[in-house]
Order: sequence, then C-alpha cells, then structure tokens
Amino acid sequence: MPIAETMIDAAAGNEIMSLLDGYAGYNQIYIVANDVSKTAFRCPGALGVYEWVMMPFGLKNAGVTYQRAMNLIFHDLIGKFAQVYIDDIIVGSKQKEDHRSHLKLFFERMRKHGLKMNPLKCAFGVTAGEFLGFIIHQKGIEVNRNKTKAIMETKPPSNKKELQSLLGKVNFLRRFISNLSGKTKVFSPLLRLKKEQEFRWNEEHQKAFDEIKVYLAHPPVLAPLSKGKKLKLYISASDSTIAGMLAQDDDNGIERVIYYLSRMLVGAETRYTPLEKLCLSLYVACTKLKYYIRTRDVVIFCRSNVIKYMLCKPVLHSRVGKWALALTEYLLTFESLKAIKGQIIADFLAETRSLILVLELPFWVTISSVLDQH
Repeated sequence: MPIAETMIDAAAGNEIMSLLDGYAGYNQIYIVANDVSKTAFRCPGALGVYEWVMMPFGLKNAGVTYQRAMNLIFHDLIGKFAQVYIDDIIVGSKQKEDHRSHLKLFFERMRKHGLKMNPLKCAFGVTAGEFLGFIIHQKGIEVNRNKTKAIMETKPPSNKKELQSLLGKVNFLRRFISNLSGKTKVFSPLLRLKKEQEFRWNEEHQKAFDEIKVYLAHPPVLAPLSKGKKLKLYISASDSTIAGMLAQDDDNGIERVIYYLSRMLVGAETRYTPLEKLCLSLYVACTKLKYYIRTRDVVIFCRSNVIKYMLCKPVLHSRVGKWALALTEYLLTFESLKAIKGQIIADFLAETRSLILVLELPFWVTISSVLDQH
C-alpha cells in the first residue's frame, strides 16, 4: 500500500485539482475464473448457491488487490499529476491551463479499462478539497475542521477506554502538533491502569486536555515539500521526551513547517545520557522522515551540536554505533542553533524549551566525513 502521508504532501501545492471517487471500486475488479468457486454462498430460501464474479467487499486482500490494479493502470500518471489511494483519486495541476489536458489523459485511461467513478462524490476544478482526511490546497495542508470539532466537543474521559479513544483522535493530527508527546505524557499513568484500579481524572489531566484544545483551535498550515531546496530538521531531547520538526524555506525565504514529530522515552531510554538521548532523537526523526529526506540535503539544527562529539569517540557504544551506521544513508549536515529566525521556529523552541540541551560545541560536519576518520 502507498504511504498516505507522502501522497498527501504530493497532492498539495497545486493551483487547481479534481477529486474523484471510485464507484463501488472493489466490484470493478474481476475475480480469476479458477477462484470464483471459492466465493460461493447460499441465501436462506434460495435454491442453489451464488458465486461472485467481481471482487466483493470484505476480503482480506481486497484493498491491496484494488491498489495494485490502480498502480498498474495509472503507473505513468501517478506522481506526475495524479495520486491514487485505493478508490480516492486526485488529479492536480500546477498551472490552471494544464488541468483540462490532465483530466483528458486520466479519463481516457479509465475508459480504456472500464473504470467508473461516482459522480456524487467527485469535485472538478476546485482550488481546495479533502483528500485522505486532510484539506489540501496550493499553500499547503490543513486540518479538517470536522476532526478538530470532534475533539473540542469530546467530554473529559471517565474511563481508560474513553481516554484511548480521545488520544486516537488526537494522534491522527500528530504531524500538526508540536511536541505532542510532551503534551500528552500526563495521561501515561492512566493508560497503564489495570481493570481493578480506579480511573481518576484530575485538574492536571484537564489542564493538559485544555491546552491541546487551545492548540487545535488554530492549528498550523503545513507547507508542501518543494523540490530543489534543502530541508531543515530541528531536534531536541529531555528526560522523558524527544521531539523534532522538519521545515523548509518557501519562495520568499520564510521557514515553514512540513512535519512535527515526537515520542515518549520508554524503558532504558530514560536512563540514557543527555548526549545519547539527542542522538536517539536524530535517529528516530530520520527513520520516521526517511521518505522525505532520503534523497535530499538536510541541515540538522540543535542548540548543542553534540552529534559530532558522540560520533568522533574512538569507541562507539553499541547502540550509538548502530544509529551512526543507519544515518550514513542520509545527506546530513549539522549546524549549531545560535540564532532563531522565523516565528514557527521560535514557537517550536518555546514548546520544547524544557527539551533543549545547552552544551555549545562549535562543530560543522557530515556523518560520512566523521566515519571516514575511523
């Protein structure tokens, strides 16, 4: 299956777009003749058995099969001006005058293979629309207000199951929320409660919940990824949390956020040294964002450039050595964060002010050059 987040990023940034939806998509795929008998079923009061000729809904591999068919049919159009996620399709154009020709190519391919769309769920020639749960347009990606409304209207949870449901809604928007793990860490003891233990929602929990709602009242607009420009990755670490932010300069030279990420430290990770926690933060961020950064130049920013300090040790700890080896596939450059430029960057540091380490080491180096020295 394609990665939904990268498809959302690829779909954003278009001047005009058309949103399409397959009409009972699964039922448009023929079942192999030898497998038709495997779908036989019988209805009460009917004579004989019935067999599916087209792929029914409910099969375990139905989604993957349909996606594979779409990839085969539109293989030369996907990534150029079209994105296809199962039966959700978007045709976008950077220039308004190109959109009609793009739609013509797409419709000709559909007609050739006998695919049908649901006209009630299609929108043509729009400047913004919903794709995979988010609102996309030329300026970037926005949170669907229906998603935030569901969180705003949620009552304080009264049991563990309701809390899990609430956090599930919040986690769907995690890439929009700076240091989400830090904001929700107060709920961790409640999630670890056993059945016989009492669930107590106190003022501390309510305060954290209110802070999340205030943040989501005005969530940021995430920027679409631009080709040919360097990416900037800001990382931080604290006693219990690691966090990061991927950003990029727009055409006006203003830094805009592409992705927020964070997670709690678990188990032995909480006992790592501050230097190791920062290395872990970089490793986790690069692993999570590998589809964004793998073929691009990335500048790593942190107040303390301790990464080179760790990598230049004659003998690397086993886990740090593993992280260093994994990072060699990326084009990373480190720069000390001495000056903060841009309101978004300042906001990130304010959100993670307790996460920032303050040891200053004036180093500028790439990982590959460090490893070449050993």
